[in-house]
Amino acid sequence: MRIGGIYALDRIARESAEDRLSIVNVLAAYVRSTSPWPPPDEHPSSVDTPLRVRRPDAQAALTVLCRWNIAGLNPSEWLTADLSGTDLRQGNMSGGVLWHIRFTGANLAGANLRDADLRGTDFTDAVLDDADLTGSTADETTWWPQPGP
Repeated sequence: MRIGGIYALDRIARESAEDRLSIVNVLAAYVRSTSPWPPPDEHPSSVDTPLRVRRPDAQAALTVLCRWNIAGLNPSEWLTADLSGTDLRQGNMSGGVLWHIRFTGANLAGANLRDADLRGTDFTDAVLDDADLTGSTADETTWWPQPGP
């Protein structure tokens, strides 16, 4: 039912530009509340489990959030999602448009970011260990984690 609700919100957002920002905020808040980093009580076997298996609802919300910004939009039309402090290990954002998404302090270890548009994305203090960034697009507006000591 949660996944169905997420895709219903996706359809509403595609059809109603005036509701889109509110829906982005609801979906981002949902991901933050259901997939926090660090997780409160993690079973050791879930460390290498893909997000789509571990939290299929969070993966569905992430998929929806990664497809609304479209190349060619004016900056005033860009949507900003706050996914700070989330557990998105082994999440799939392949080909997604992640403009202005905040992943501050998120764990994206092993995430699939192939061919993603990362312009304006904030990865400050994020974990990107073993993330696949092949073919992704970044520029001077992309915020990367600072290298360790």
